[in-house]
Amino acid sequence: MLYINGLAKIFEIGPSNIAIFCICCFISRKIWGNWIARAITDFSYCCYLSDLAVCKEYQKTGIGKELVERLRNHLGEEVSLLLLSAPTAMEYYHRLGFEKTEKAFLIPRTR
Repeated sequence: MLYINGLAKIFEIGPSNIAIFCICCFISRKIWGNWIARAITDFSYCCYLSDLAVCKEYQKTGIGKELVERLRNHLGEEVSLLLLSAPTAMEYYHRLGFEKTEKAFLIPRTR
């Protein structure tokens, strides 16, 4: 468990060897709905980070960065981490070490 700026405890839910897991932040023993990293992986080749969210009032406190670092520590050096970014977050992910790529395809939602 890790405290960030005295605000939150971060810990992993579930064992580190399962394919779907969450890393969450808690404040005062309550989970805050928008502090989560949710990922799906094969622990061999790639991991899809499907959600990375931090409540607006706690952004820029290091929580998002710590969530990604915790996830990367679980994955090890041989697993690529990929995600789809909201247009407004493109620069944020670059600062975390993600590389922008043109090698992706998308079938968008219809609703």
